[in-house]
Amino acid sequence: MAMTKYMHPRNKYKNKLDFASLAASYPAFAEYVHTVFKMGPSSGKPTIDFSDKNAVRELSRTLLACDFGLKVTIPSDSLVPTIPLRLNYLLWLEDLLNWTENCGENVHGIDIGTGASCVYPLLAARKNGWRMTATDIREESVKVAEENVKGNNLEDLISIVKVEDEQKILVGVLPEGKTTYDFCMCNPPFFRSDSETNSMSKSRTILRDPPKNGFSGAKAELVAPGGELEFVRRIIADSKLLLTKIRIYTSMVGHKNNANELVKELQSSGAKSLTKTEFCQGNTTRWGIAWTFCPEIRLPPLQQQVVHNKKLFQPMELTIPEEIESIEYNVYCLMNRIREIFVSLQVSSDNQTSNTKYKFEHYFSLR
Repeated sequence: MAMTKYMHPRNKYKNKLDFASLAASYPAFAEYVHTVFKMGPSSGKPTIDFSDKNAVRELSRTLLACDFGLKVTIPSDSLVPTIPLRLNYLLWLEDLLNWTENCGENVHGIDIGTGASCVYPLLAARKNGWRMTATDIREESVKVAEENVKGNNLEDLISIVKVEDEQKILVGVLPEGKTTYDFCMCNPPFFRSDSETNSMSKSRTILRDPPKNGFSGAKAELVAPGGELEFVRRIIADSKLLLTKIRIYTSMVGHKNNANELVKELQSSGAKSLTKTEFCQGNTTRWGIAWTFCPEIRLPPLQQQVVHNKKLFQPMELTIPEEIESIEYNVYCLMNRIREIFVSLQVSSDNQTSNTKYKFEHYFSLR
């Protein structure tokens, strides 16, 4: 059972992409478009092989060119930015700045670990006219990012800063002076070690489909000590030193548990306000957290954060035949039996129990 997910209401990629139209206008992308005939409503429609890294890279380049007038180089050894997800994050930042009544042309943001594509600063500058300071530790990424900025005539809005010390993120990286920034953003390294980058494919069985998107990226873009959790913790530590030099600190998070853990830590960090949101695009979900030390800023309260247009699912019902002799008919044994079924189907599940003794709700989703 697949979970239906929705994007930000202002995301232009809410509807399915018209691959045929893109292929007709962009010959380089057309090389990867093909038609697959199979059972289902998508049969006979143009598509691409999302497990092909080159196809996914060309799709991103094509969307940036078609929808934003950006000509972007994405090296083969660099992380390929998925444009719908990047746009979701940027639209959320727009919402936060609008919430604080500061979304004009004088906005100045920071992109931590911008990567070779420099996609967030390019989108922010081209779409909103924001000034951006982008940082990265890889010499190769900095070089290509500078070329992408220059190639799109955005040098007046975007500056690239080379990080010399891998232990530093914000403190010791940002130019000294009285400059203040409206926000910082980050898509942190997801994995804790090199071995984890292959764990998804190694843990799959013949019963599971292969990953839908081609996987690529340089080590510095994918791996950091402690993974995303420790990386964002370092941003939080820097924020306690910089305080109001950056008005709103934000980061994307790939694991829901990590997002919840970081929110708990921020609640005791001295931050004046904090919030969390969810980015949904296709079959992928990411989380965004934001906090501030500015007393005049009140971010949307946590309890008011809802996923845009996301449908609620009804509790699943399962009937256990009485003729199964191995089952004792009480709620705990039935729950264990359901868990066994989910494990056999490789479905992850969470239990939510009510105060009524023999009633429980069980929601589930496919990973």
